[in-house]
Amino acid sequence: MRLQKWTRTCAALLALLLLTAIPAPARAESFRAIITSGSMRVYADSGLSRQIGTLPGATIVTVESYSNGSALISLGGARGYAAVSDMAAMDSLAKPVTFNTNSRVYRQPNLSSDWLGISAGMQVNLLATNGQWAMVENAGIIAYTNKDHLTRRGAAEQPEPEAPQEDAEIVFESFSAEVTSQMMFIYDAPSTASNLLGGLPRGQVVTVRAYNSAGWAYIELNGHGGFAQYANMARAAEPEAPQVPDDYMTSGDYSVEQVIFLFLTREMDLNTAVACGILANVERECSFKVTNASHDGGYGICQWTGVRNTRLKNWCKSNDYDYTTLEGQLWYLKYELETHHPKTLRYLRGVENTADGAYDAAYYFCYNFEVPASRASRSVERGNIAKDKYWERYAV
Repeated sequence: MRLQKWTRTCAALLALLLLTAIPAPARAESFRAIITSGSMRVYADSGLSRQIGTLPGATIVTVESYSNGSALISLGGARGYAAVSDMAAMDSLAKPVTFNTNSRVYRQPNLSSDWLGISAGMQVNLLATNGQWAMVENAGIIAYTNKDHLTRRGAAEQPEPEAPQEDAEIVFESFSAEVTSQMMFIYDAPSTASNLLGGLPRGQVVTVRAYNSAGWAYIELNGHGGFAQYANMARAAEPEAPQVPDDYMTSGDYSVEQVIFLFLTREMDLNTAVACGILANVERECSFKVTNASHDGGYGICQWTGVRNTRLKNWCKSNDYDYTTLEGQLWYLKYELETHHPKTLRYLRGVENTADGAYDAAYYFCYNFEVPASRASRSVERGNIAKDKYWERYAV
C-alpha cells in the first residue's frame, strides 16, 4: 500500500489486541511490534528514566531485545528504549489474509476518510476486527477495510472457527500453568470465533481457575481473565507444601485463623472451600478472639449461647479440655457438628472445592449453625467474605 504512515488509530480496535502487558525474559532475535497504547514514550536508557521522544499508537517498530519490562527498539535507523507494556509482537497478532475482491483501504475506519483502491489478490496481514471493519497491515503501513473482503490465506486447509461446546464437562480447579507455545491467544469466550483479547508469550505463568473437556481453560493474570486453549500451556510444578507439625495447635507458630484452618482440613477432613466458609463466620462472630464474650451470653469462636454454651463447658470438662482455649473449642465444634448438627455437616461435606463452594459453605453455616439476627443478609455477607477473602488466601 502506498499510504503515508498514520499517527492515530481507533482505540476500540487496539483494545482488542491485549489482555495485559507482560514483561518477559530477554530474547536475542529481533521482531516487529506494534504500539498498542495511544502513544509510547521513548527513552535513552534501559531504565526508562531519560525520555527523548514519543511515537504514536499503531506505529510499527523493530524490537531488537527486551528484558525486565524494557525493550530496545529501532525505527528508520534511530534507536531507543521503551516499555514492553506499550507494544505487542506483530507475529502474535497478524494473520495472513488476501483480498477476495477489488476493494478499498481507508486511512481511518470511516468511509469518508482518505482511501486507496486495492485489487483482488493483494496480500496483507489482519491485525484486528471491530464490527464490519478490519485493521490490516502491509510493509509497516496500517489501514482499514471491509472484513468480508478478506480471506484467510490457506483457508481451505484451515478449520472453521471453533464454536463453544456448551455440553463440555467443566472441572473447577485452581492451579498455576506456564505458557508453552510461542504465543498463547486469549479470548473473551471459549471459542476462537469470540473476541480476541490478546496474547501471552511463552514462559508466562497464569492461574487456571477451570477447564473443560473441549480443551479450553479459564485463566487469570493480574486481575484480568479470559479463555485460552489448554494445549498451549502446562501445569506448573507445585511447590512442596510445608510440613505442619503435629503440635500445630499448641506450638505458638500459627495464628488462630491458621490453626482453625488446619484443624478443619486435617482433623475434620473438610475441603478448603468449607474451611474458608467457616473462617468467614468465625471472623464475623469474634474476630478470631478465642475468649470473646458478648453481651447476650455468647462465648468463643462460634459465640455459643444458652444451652449450647452450657454444652460447650460440660463437654470440655468431661473430656479434659479447657473451654477457654482454642483447642477445647475446636474439638467441641467437631463434636457438636457430628452429634447435634449432622445435617449441616453432611451439607458441608458435599460442597464443591471452589470459590462458589466457599460462598455456599459460609452461607449455609451462618444460616443453619450460627443463626444470627438478620441471618439472611448476614449469610450473604459471610458468603462473600469466604469467596473473596479466604478462598483467595487459601486456595492453591
